[in-house]
Amino acid sequence: AIWLKQRFRKVSARSDLDLDTWYARVLALHIAIGVSWSLGIWIHWEPANPTNHVFLFVIALGCAALYAVVRAGDFNIPVAGTLPLFLSLWLHFLQQALWIDVILSVVLPLWYLQFLRDARNGCRVIEKSHTTQIDLEELAADLAHARDDAQTQREAAMRASASKSHFLANMSHELRTPLNAILGFSEIIASQGLGANEERYR
Repeated sequence: AIWLKQRFRKVSARSDLDLDTWYARVLALHIAIGVSWSLGIWIHWEPANPTNHVFLFVIALGCAALYAVVRAGDFNIPVAGTLPLFLSLWLHFLQQALWIDVILSVVLPLWYLQFLRDARNGCRVIEKSHTTQIDLEELAADLAHARDDAQTQREAAMRASASKSHFLANMSHELRTPLNAILGFSEIIASQGLGANEERYR
């Protein structure tokens, strides 16, 4: 698993990465892990020991449950990792050498069906959680982009307002200077400040 992870990290930067091939490799890895676990059943099986059979049954259930929890991101992975273990144990129970084997040969498939159902539901919940998280991250990125756009537009509006104020101040100054002269001359004419009947008023 570590070797496969290192290989993937080396090639993951390439643009032509074939994810379907890598997914098949990961599934094959989990099948190999399941087969290696199932070897424990063959090694530790004692044909005439009912306690041994129940113990192996409980250990297999615990391993499968742990596998489903740890690898709950994709439903195919818990199936690939637990199916060899389940088949190995079930084949031993089908020999029905002891009365407990008869019971466990019926209980084990029923339990495994329930296990698959629960594992699928767990995977769906995790998938929905991941989808929601991705949607929230995209929404946060959109909000950040909108905030940046709003900030840019606000700065542009402030620059335009400053330019308008500067323009009006300049225009006010440019208009005030000649208007002051006009108002001054008008006041002199209106008050006849240069004397009555002055020709320059006209």
